Amino acid sequence: RKDREDRKARKDQKARKGRTSGPSAGGPAGAAATGSSSRTAPPGAQQAGARQIGSALGRGWLIVLLCAILGGGLGAGAVYAMPQRAIGTTTVLVDIPVQATDIEALVRTVETLILSQAVLTDLSAQPGVELSPQALEDAMEVERATGSAVIEVSVVDTSEDRVRAVAEQVVPVLEERLADIEVAVSTDETGTDGTETTTTEQPGGSTVPLSVTTFGTEPYVRDYSWSLIPTVALGVLGGLLLGGLIVVVRALRRLPA
Repeated sequence: RKDREDRKARKDQKARKGRTSGPSAGGPAGAAATGSSSRTAPPGAQQAGARQIGSALGRGWLIVLLCAILGGGLGAGAVYAMPQRAIGTTTVLVDIPVQATDIEALVRTVETLILSQAVLTDLSAQPGVELSPQALEDAMEVERATGSAVIEVSVVDTSEDRVRAVAEQVVPVLEERLADIEVAVSTDETGTDGTETTTTEQPGGSTVPLSVTTFGTEPYVRDYSWSLIPTVALGVLGGLLLGGLIVVVRALRRLPA
């Protein structure tokens, strides 16, 4: 009787072990379950990580504020550190002869001559300019829309008086140089039958001088320095972005592996 009870107890123990162990841990099903559990973080751990990031962001407001103040201060410092500048603009109108044969070439010629060494040398010798030809070339800019006879000349400098002097003298100096240039033009002739024919003069034929005029009464001169409020606002925005990035990176680095 005792032997039967011992055998029954061992049998029950084996049955309980089989139910609790299930499929073999070394089998495919066990390996898959083990790999899946090791790759997927528990939902509780994910929620805890999100809460930790949110908490870090909440505690990092001081860092963001300090970065914003620093960015605004750097912007204000840049405005006061940069020298004050002025810009002067002169609009030049090329006088195109009525019977000119190549209008676009004439306008391009005038556009190129404005920044030529000859014109810049003459311009630097004018009263109040006080800039070398090289400095004038760096300070001046010439713009023209394609197909237009209107040329816009602008000059930027730290002295408003120099800017005004350059803008006022650029057209008179250019006119003196253009006085030596003559443009060949075509002439209209009337035939014996009364019909009008157009012939283009060959070298040595009819020519007219090339000239320019100023469009407007005087150059437009204004301040060209950095504005304080937009520069400070840009610095504050950059500081906010930098501070937020620092806080997020610190929060991510503190997450458990």
